[in-house]
Amino acid sequence: MTVGQAPADDEPDPSQILTTAKFRYRWERKEFFTEDLISYLFRPYPQHHHIDYMDSVIKDLTSKVSFGELVRRIADQEILAAVSDPYRGLRTMIQIALPQHPRVGDYCRTKCELVLSRWAPIYERVATAYGVTLRSELKWLDVALLLNTSLEGALPWARITGEAPKLSTGDSILVGAVIAMMPGLLDDATGWETRMTRRLTTA
Repeated sequence: MTVGQAPADDEPDPSQILTTAKFRYRWERKEFFTEDLISYLFRPYPQHHHIDYMDSVIKDLTSKVSFGELVRRIADQEILAAVSDPYRGLRTMIQIALPQHPRVGDYCRTKCELVLSRWAPIYERVATAYGVTLRSELKWLDVALLLNTSLEGALPWARITGEAPKLSTGDSILVGAVIAMMPGLLDDATGWETRMTRRLTTA
């Protein structure tokens, strides 16, 4: 590369290369780097942005498909989004490596109190649209916790294969888990998969 010529695509910009000197100038101590890494990986905005997007998708599908079809599409889309997230695996590694770190603990509490609490009213709205009710001893935050736990459990295999493992029914393991949960979650789960919204049944 000559002077004044832009770097080729395969040549890193020298000003962007992280040298040992630059690293030490920015982070005098290792724990300073750890703090910045945790702050970046666990920032809440990307998760809230994802929920906003999924909420719009759910609103659109609710007016078009059955309850069972909605569950299948959203569950599979959540798996795909999680596998495609380049930072989710890093967050998991940090949680495992530094479970007692106060910033990691703050993230877990934030996820429970903010992110999952945002999912809860979405699930409630969907249930209302399809005319089903939650069992009286449960709360919608319980549902959000259960579904998030099921998603996290399906991710290790999905990251290796690029997709969620399939059951003999052809459904993904996350879809199968949600279907298996429904009788224990709904006050009356009879025929829940084929339920349509009132708008569709009266059309």
